[in-house]
Amino acid sequence: MALHVPRAPGFSSMLKDGARHFSGLEEAVFRNISACKEFSKTLKTAYGPQGRNKMVINHLEKLFVTNDAATIIKELEIEHPAAKLMVLASQMQEQEMGDGTNWVIIFAGALLEAAEDLIRMGLTPTDVAEGYQLAVNKALELLPSLQCWEVTDPRNLEQVTKALRTTIMSKQFGNEDFLAKLVANACISILPEKTTFNVDNVRICKILGSGIHKSEVVQGLGSFRGHIQARCFHVSPLISAAQKVAMSHLDPGSVMPYDKLQANLEVVKKRLNRPLTLSEKVLYSHLDNPANQDIVRGESYLKLRPDRVAMQDATAQMAMLQFISSGLPRVAVPSTIHCDHLIQAQIDGPKDLKRAIDINKEVYNFLATAGAKYGVGFWKPGSGIIHQIILENYAFPGLLMIGTDSHTPNGGGLGGLCIGVGGADAVDVMADIPWELKCPKVIGVKLTGELSGWTSPKDIILKVAGILTVKGGTGAIVEYTGPGVDSISCTGMATICNMGAEIGATTSVFPFNSRMKDYLEATNRKDIAALAEQNASMLTPDEDAPYDRVIEINLSELEPHINGPFTPDLAHPVNKANSLKISHRFMVTSQVGDAAREKGWPLEVKAGLIGSCTNSSYEDMGRCASIVKEAMKHGLKAKSLFHITPGSEQIRATIERDDIAKTLREFGGTVLANACGPCIGQWDRQDVKKGEKNTIVTSYNRNFIGRNDANPATHAFVTSPELVTAMALAGRLDFDPRTDSLVGSDGKEFKLSDPFAAELPPRGFDPGEDTYQDGGIIDREV
Repeated sequence: MALHVPRAPGFSSMLKDGARHFSGLEEAVFRNISACKEFSKTLKTAYGPQGRNKMVINHLEKLFVTNDAATIIKELEIEHPAAKLMVLASQMQEQEMGDGTNWVIIFAGALLEAAEDLIRMGLTPTDVAEGYQLAVNKALELLPSLQCWEVTDPRNLEQVTKALRTTIMSKQFGNEDFLAKLVANACISILPEKTTFNVDNVRICKILGSGIHKSEVVQGLGSFRGHIQARCFHVSPLISAAQKVAMSHLDPGSVMPYDKLQANLEVVKKRLNRPLTLSEKVLYSHLDNPANQDIVRGESYLKLRPDRVAMQDATAQMAMLQFISSGLPRVAVPSTIHCDHLIQAQIDGPKDLKRAIDINKEVYNFLATAGAKYGVGFWKPGSGIIHQIILENYAFPGLLMIGTDSHTPNGGGLGGLCIGVGGADAVDVMADIPWELKCPKVIGVKLTGELSGWTSPKDIILKVAGILTVKGGTGAIVEYTGPGVDSISCTGMATICNMGAEIGATTSVFPFNSRMKDYLEATNRKDIAALAEQNASMLTPDEDAPYDRVIEINLSELEPHINGPFTPDLAHPVNKANSLKISHRFMVTSQVGDAAREKGWPLEVKAGLIGSCTNSSYEDMGRCASIVKEAMKHGLKAKSLFHITPGSEQIRATIERDDIAKTLREFGGTVLANACGPCIGQWDRQDVKKGEKNTIVTSYNRNFIGRNDANPATHAFVTSPELVTAMALAGRLDFDPRTDSLVGSDGKEFKLSDPFAAELPPRGFDPGEDTYQDGGIIDREV
């Protein structure tokens, strides 16, 4: 080893002028040791296959983000005299051995840390230095007898591979078997007959887009000294992540957990010895102790290990304060903060966003800086609604995620169990504490037939809400199954799961299928889609899996629905003759116009609002635009106020590019900010006075009294975005676009055609503006 321990007066020379300003030699030594320990710690946390990246800004203000020790040492430009000695030692090691530079500094830091303890015990620096020199001499004496393996034939592939394996493991843990053989093959192939091996004859070429297991040895003539060179082609570990798929491209260090989940699931299946529902597979595979956890639906309390935490800005404030008080340096699981709840709808998207940023600057700054310090990703105001961002970037089949918002179940549209919780639960998970949940029952909803015409995915959950009521899903997961599932788009499934919160369900989920695969690929997650296909047995229910209750819905017979007012479970098929009165409300009632006339609900629709986290997909916006285009061909525009809330910056940018937003504006619509807005009551409504009786229709998820505009006299109905658009066009609650006619500007009657649109944008999604701040990146202002 190249690290030579100096004898006294080596320590004295290291101190330079520092000794003049301290009370004694020992105190000056302590100060120097402290600096060296800090330097060593910087490299230690970057060392090895799990090493953290470091952000280094040199004197030229050039920024480097790396875990490479040589780069860190070089760009830090160490000037401290004691730490400089460590740098010189590492450079000696590099010159003599060609590697091990960061290990030298880490080892030196450990020696100095131990030296500090010895000095505090009463030894002098000279005593410590002499003791270390004796230890070095003894180590050199013992090293030959500690030999555990000897390469007797440097051309024997098996021997060389074995010799290289441990060294390679320190840099590429998990790939040592493959890489050791690859490197051994390269070295042996260019080993001279009589001269010593020259390491310069091996080149490593990094080819982006490949994988580490696609590496191979290529023989070729090189210009360097005329020697034949062997080249190992591979991707760097930071790019390939050892060919392991990340849970999100925004969290490259988070590996997809399927291997672990499969192992846990096998333990549980052997214990229960029965078919499992999809909900059970996902939930039980995330148990903290699958071998010993008591599992009884509706009774036992499960201790779980969620994969991810998501927080909206209103609830994240207290959650982050609680996490900070824990004293932990970083969150234990991938976590994100989403700024969507504090933006009030007043004028239009850009103006409202600018105003919100000004008003809430202190909150946003706190969340951004706290996120950067503790490793939490931060989605800036204007990025979109938390649930849409999760669907686009983080959700995947088999995910277990908790989110500090009741509509977190939106992620079930991509086959994950996404559960709304309070901030304290989120803090537990971020602090690496198992999360506790009462083992839920499972309600199965079997779907047959196919959706068509004006019937949309929203009508499925509106129908289910009418059946189960706002309490019927309490303590249960709603799991959708059956052949009808394949007729629903991925974002349509997300709509259904999102509004499952209105029936009290723990969460809702769909089985993995081709529609999810298409969406994953469209959102640049092809590798996750392929991995999900390989693990499909874990992401679909077993045949004959037992459900606590089963509801069957024939999609071919399902009517378009509109639910409300004042409660999301008061379900009305748009045009059904017979009514069934149950208690004080109608469950599966008559045509909504008849009910309105009977109850005295205003028939004039004052405002129609589409979008939000429930219904703001590209497909939703496109289907509404198809209705609008047909109406405008006949010279008609919206009779009601018409507001559009894009669910994310990606949706906004894409519908702007494809002229969908332009079409909706020409119809009379206002495109609001990418935020919750009127859905959660962030609506500065001016068209009616408070207390004035009126009707609005929305494609949102919740319609309790005063929910949208703080007006208790507003009769809010929830329905599909297609029906909202049609009713805003007609201006009436009793309008049925399947049977009722409209009169064009030319005086002629016409009926609207069935809405249609592409499920996914043919030209791909436009990501729009970059609104994401990575956890751990702190800018100068902060």
